[in-house]
Amino acid sequence: MKVKEIKSKLKELGLSVKGKKADLEARLAEATMVEEEEAIEDEVVEEVAQEELEEEAEEVVEEKESEDIVEIDGVMKKKLYDEDGNFIKYTKKL
Repeated sequence: MKVKEIKSKLKELGLSVKGKKADLEARLAEATMVEEEEAIEDEVVEEVAQEELEEEAEEVVEEKESEDIVEIDGVMKKKLYDEDGNFIKYTKKL
């Protein structure tokens, strides 16, 4: 890569464009490595956040399902809902 190209990339990154070619290359390589590490870190953070959201959603579903099962006259029954979430009736728990 030519010095002009290296300086252009450094400038885009807001880094110093002063020094010999070897210094510029090292500065660019370090900046690139830092960007890659940050991108990987961001990806990991996103994955962890997504996993936590999925776990919370599963817990809510499990909690909702347990609330939908009731005992009436000694018989376990399940609440049935229509597609809008409105209670319809009880049915025997399967």
